[in-house]
Amino acid sequence: MEEVTRPILYHGYRIDDNCEIDYRIAREPSAEIYKLTNNKYLYLILDPSRIIRDENVSEVSVDGKKLKCVVSQVYNRHKLEKLLDDSVSPVGLDAVAGMFELKNVLIEDVVKPFRNPEKYRRFKVSVPNGILLYGPPGCGKTFIVQKLAEELGYNFIELKHSDIASSYLHGTTQLIRETFDKARSQAPTVLFIDEIDGLAPNRGDVSSSSSSHKQEEINELLLQFNNAAKDKILIIAATNRPQLLDPAIVRPGRMDYHVYVGPPDYEARLELFKMYLKGRPVSSINYEKLANETKGYASVDIRLICDNAARHALISEHDTINDSDFAESLRITPSSLVG
Repeated sequence: MEEVTRPILYHGYRIDDNCEIDYRIAREPSAEIYKLTNNKYLYLILDPSRIIRDENVSEVSVDGKKLKCVVSQVYNRHKLEKLLDDSVSPVGLDAVAGMFELKNVLIEDVVKPFRNPEKYRRFKVSVPNGILLYGPPGCGKTFIVQKLAEELGYNFIELKHSDIASSYLHGTTQLIRETFDKARSQAPTVLFIDEIDGLAPNRGDVSSSSSSHKQEEINELLLQFNNAAKDKILIIAATNRPQLLDPAIVRPGRMDYHVYVGPPDYEARLELFKMYLKGRPVSSINYEKLANETKGYASVDIRLICDNAARHALISEHDTINDSDFAESLRITPSSLVG
């Protein structure tokens, strides 16, 4: 038998000048619901970290702790689910669906050393200077890095080769330097270098006509990489083609960890379908079946599958997106990782 807990708010607790708590009518894992003396209902949210997006949200004080609450004209399960569903979105690595092995590597090798530097220094284990993420395209490397920065509480700066390519002599080199200066001024910073193989290819493979310019750019990048951790900059680079990188870039001390980011696993695919369908008119969708049928698909593929299913539902004049729309979408949307 479930233990009956005492209501957090007592009978007679004053909410405002016009109403008080009458009695508790329900207790949920995340909330308690009370009947008020003015015949309205108060939803008391038990997790103080939640941010409730409701125009009637307020706070009550319980034993010195502020808890959020919402007063409503109605009491039903849908109202409670909507309040909790519209509350704060997952932050940090919690926002990355599935991918448990990858997240565990990032937590153990990155998050913990940065959160407990003294402990790691005691064992003479340094925090990483840089991390290389590699794997097939469209699998969420950028999103993962953004959420890692969020997990650490660091600022996030993205550097793309296409953004700093310059037709001026020494122009790209100067932009590299300026980007790192910006990262230092905003430290602690995660500096994310996307498609790093375009910025730092193997110098042995560079044509003689562009060798001097590219050599200068890579040398500048190597210089900036050195001891970036001392300036509270964590460098994270991503590539689909790690074999093309200059060996000096990926050696320990510059890129201390090389982490494979593969296609989303089952749990990730399940959550991706739910995320991309949120807010769209859907009938009873078999998410488990969809997740099973999309093994080996990239994150961007799953978004395209959802878009194509929605488009098919519109063309077919369906009231909602249903399993038949997904069957057609899967037929016309192969994995981008095949071939």
